[in-house]
Amino acid sequence: MKRILSLSYAAAVAAMPLLMFTSCYEKQIKDVEQTADFHVPGYVSEYGFLSEQREILRFYSEDLADGTLSIMLPLRIERTVDVTDFLRSGDDSEYLALCRQFNDTSYDQHVVIWETGEVMCNRVSVLGEVITGIDIVSDEAWNVRYPAGSSLNAIFSVRFASVYPYVQGGYADYPLTMHDKPVSETDTADMSMVVFSFSRYNSLFDWPDDDSGFMGLYTDVMPSVATAQTLTITLTTDSGKKIEYLVDVILDD
Repeated sequence: MKRILSLSYAAAVAAMPLLMFTSCYEKQIKDVEQTADFHVPGYVSEYGFLSEQREILRFYSEDLADGTLSIMLPLRIERTVDVTDFLRSGDDSEYLALCRQFNDTSYDQHVVIWETGEVMCNRVSVLGEVITGIDIVSDEAWNVRYPAGSSLNAIFSVRFASVYPYVQGGYADYPLTMHDKPVSETDTADMSMVVFSFSRYNSLFDWPDDDSGFMGLYTDVMPSVATAQTLTITLTTDSGKKIEYLVDVILDD
């Protein structure tokens, strides 16, 4: 596996194709004692489901010195379903149901489980739920054009990775699609099969060793009215979850 030394979000995103699609991953499972060699229909190896835990983030004037506010939203994962579920439950597995939900059923992925419990398979972990909405509002006026409580979706852009186009295209193109577009222009196809695999390489990027990935938001439209305000960023999923981030933006007088 190639080592990536940069700790920045941009470098992490650039490194993902090298890390995800040229290597396998190992996952310890305790209830499989003998060697297993089998195939699963999907390209994706692991699906994750978001926690509704509220996040509080804070930014100061020095964080906006370059004229850009960049926010990395942690995607906290409360549970996962992976290829080992297919080995245990076969056609009744939740893993297979998720493959069918996203039409990821004809890749024919080879999986090996060693006697030690190590699992070797594709290194692809995505959300098992679709993000159906991103809403950004402030409790104060952002500027004269955006009064308190108005949507800021048009002035923020979002960055994230997805394998949905690759899967829907019959596995014919490059696996990873990097999205970078205004929040107001995203749709459910964009927000399907969002990758959260950064957490598997936290040791390389000096990120917390927990089960989370990241989604980036940024804007170059700086607040000009209030000296302190709180953004409320809400992600909504197709299962009805609402993941809320409170982002304090504190400017010098």
